[in-house]
Amino acid sequence: MAGGDLNYCVTIHGKDELSELAAGIEQMRLSILNHQKKEEQMRSANSELITAMSHDLRTPLTSLLAYLELMERKKYNTPEQLHSFIQRSLAQTMRMKSMADKLFEYSLVYASEWEHSQLEEVNADQLFQQFLGEYTVSLKNTGMVIKTDFRQLNRTVRVNFDLLHRAFDNLYSNLLKYADPNKIITISFLQEKEQIHLTLCNYISPNRNSYESTNIGLKTCKKIIQFHNGQFESSESDDLFKVTIILPLQSYL
Repeated sequence: MAGGDLNYCVTIHGKDELSELAAGIEQMRLSILNHQKKEEQMRSANSELITAMSHDLRTPLTSLLAYLELMERKKYNTPEQLHSFIQRSLAQTMRMKSMADKLFEYSLVYASEWEHSQLEEVNADQLFQQFLGEYTVSLKNTGMVIKTDFRQLNRTVRVNFDLLHRAFDNLYSNLLKYADPNKIITISFLQEKEQIHLTLCNYISPNRNSYESTNIGLKTCKKIIQFHNGQFESSESDDLFKVTIILPLQSYL
């Protein structure tokens, strides 16, 4: 171990002071190995992300520059063609914005600074009815059919509002992209023992494969919910996708 070989397991014999020292050294060895493993995973993930983002950004950026040059040089024949160039430029800009959002979410998943954020105790009914009510209205405005089941909790919950809002934004975005708009989406929350169980269930759109996905949004949600001492689970069965969020409830109102 003194030479840097951390794969050597420390042997522990007896129950005296030397054995306690050996156990402490062994625990330190395992902790260092675990830390090194996480660092290697992060380095590998960073490298893959930079490579992928560099490649993916090149195509929309090249197209955007081409359309802007055409418009700057007035290389269009009709107002309709100019409008078409503007629309295509906007589409490429939105693609790049989407990639930038993914990069932000990636940094959220692997950064640690935000984990020191403060939690505050709020009315659980008001919080989740506000969040889910807003998204329900927005989804209905797109033509989707939403079935809700909101049970009265009469309890409080400890949350960081901004972080939790980010998690729900990701789930809302996933519904817009991947949910089948012709089938019912179910959103519900209820109390089970000392926890709130929140469930989103939707049928998967036949056009899902036309959207690129890194699943970074779901990873972001999972880390945020775990930060709130909760559980986040997602599952897919046939054409049905389900997300379950479990959070601890606090005092009675």
